[in-house]
Amino acid sequence: ADFTITNPGPNTWTSWSLTFASSLAVSSIWNGIYQQTGASHQVSNETWNGTVAPGASVSFGITAVGDSRQGTPSSCLVNNKACIVGSTVMSPDTPTTTIPGIPTTTVPTTPTTLPTLPTGSTNVPYSPYVDATNWPTPDLVQTAAARSTRELTLAFIVSGSTPCRASWGGYYDRDAKFMTAQIAALRAAGGDVIMSFGGAANHELALTCTTVQALADEYQAVIDAYQLTSIDFDIEGAATNDTASVQRRSAAIAILQQRARAANRKLDVTLTLPVMPYGLTPDGLSVVRSAVNAGVVLSSIDIMTMDYGLGSAQGKMGIWAVDAATATHNQIAPLYPTLSSAQRYGLIGVIPMIGQNDILGEVFTLSDAAYVRSQATTLGFARIAIWSASRDQPCPEGPNTRAQNNCSSVAAPAGAFSKALAGV
Repeated sequence: ADFTITNPGPNTWTSWSLTFASSLAVSSIWNGIYQQTGASHQVSNETWNGTVAPGASVSFGITAVGDSRQGTPSSCLVNNKACIVGSTVMSPDTPTTTIPGIPTTTVPTTPTTLPTLPTGSTNVPYSPYVDATNWPTPDLVQTAAARSTRELTLAFIVSGSTPCRASWGGYYDRDAKFMTAQIAALRAAGGDVIMSFGGAANHELALTCTTVQALADEYQAVIDAYQLTSIDFDIEGAATNDTASVQRRSAAIAILQQRARAANRKLDVTLTLPVMPYGLTPDGLSVVRSAVNAGVVLSSIDIMTMDYGLGSAQGKMGIWAVDAATATHNQIAPLYPTLSSAQRYGLIGVIPMIGQNDILGEVFTLSDAAYVRSQATTLGFARIAIWSASRDQPCPEGPNTRAQNNCSSVAAPAGAFSKALAGV
């Protein structure tokens, strides 16, 4: 939900603070600093948006969890003076778990032209991640056009409030048709999506589905609902060392590919895993081994080249990304004994977190992006992605040291990382 505060005058504000009551729990915020005491929520200005002239306005946004029908803000105070709540929180007929309710998708009436991509045997596809449940809800056609690609990786499908029931980020049930019209519009414009299951938050379905068959059927329900031909499994955190769920997932994916082959349908599968400059962790490598042993045909093994925590990272993030790719290429040799070195590089994808990473001092720059693209082309990587498309733009306050959802925190123009990594 977006909030706008207007200064009625007569004096200029040099800072501002909004306090309101609501039963909802705030899960994220942008363009403001948040504090909570019980049911009272307070949002105050950032360092860069505190000055508001008479008659001018300032805006911030929040994502919140709870029953949106009971969550309309009340007891509004701005700078300790009573204010009027002039906006309405819209909700669907049935309770939801987020504010706002299921967003309305606006499909462009005039087709947007997607970029012409490099071609040839040395081209490395670029398919950036899109945080589909981010706010504001991303426009897939516009995002693809602005981020130099025709293919987007949508994140994340996880287990919802009902165990073994797929949802978008725990917010929207798989039958809610969230993103359906957007995906159709992207395909009509000549693009497509990869659907990613898992991620760092919530629970990947293999953790809550207790049988292989139930898990395969739930994955299949998502594949069928969105007519998918490419799926990704982002396995990180505790999920990498949960042996039972790893084995269950591998067996279920094998079933999915068997079904696809029987129906003469394409189903590409990728694994996305944490990595260090020296390669996959033992748990990460076990996830790959489990998939291979189950008979899963992997299109790529994508490594998250970010958040290493090694210190002294300045000027090294691009080098470390390529080092990690080379090390992973070496680690998988025993799993693919018949593949040449070049063929193993052709199974490796890299996913940097552009700009400021979650760890202070780790910054992936445009120079790093150019180096990764060059080496990916030379070595023949399977693909390049980023976390995330919405971050490929400058922050309103300029360069800073905070990792943010909707900007890179570095001095780079909008779309600059995508152009460098897509090779356009």
